[in-house]
Amino acid sequence: MTALAEVTGRDTIAVRQVVSNRFRGGLSTVVSPITQLGLCVATVPAGSDGFDEAVAAVARAALPARKYAYYDPLAMPGVSTPCFNDRRRTGATAFDAARVVERPGAVEWVAPPTGPTEPLFLHADDVPGAVRLTLDADTARFSPADVEAVARAIESLVTLTLSL
Repeated sequence: MTALAEVTGRDTIAVRQVVSNRFRGGLSTVVSPITQLGLCVATVPAGSDGFDEAVAAVARAALPARKYAYYDPLAMPGVSTPCFNDRRRTGATAFDAARVVERPGAVEWVAPPTGPTEPLFLHADDVPGAVRLTLDADTARFSPADVEAVARAIESLVTLTLSL
């Protein structure tokens, strides 16, 4: 969210995060997707100076987004917010600060995903000794320069945080 604040120049950012909505016993018989996009809205400072404050703000906003991810997305036409899917296993990623690379990573433009997707979708996956971030973007809605700016801002924040 901090990277989006940096690129857009806005400090209040909305992101929909993939959440499991099956933890309430009273809803065990409901027929619906096992995951849904929960709306997370937080005010975050742009750039790395306020990173700790941004993490705290997002943590406060993420819990209600996970807990109350019960809404009809079809009843919200025109809502278009970036999405985030953290597919990492808890505690699975171990980092070695001595191995933090301070050169820019590669940007690879590939064919669009098959099937429906959101205009801007960030996925986080475990890989040995690292986290793989994949940013799916609709370049008809976002310029390639803006997409790369978001990716570079995320990379810069992650690299800075790991090197502290």
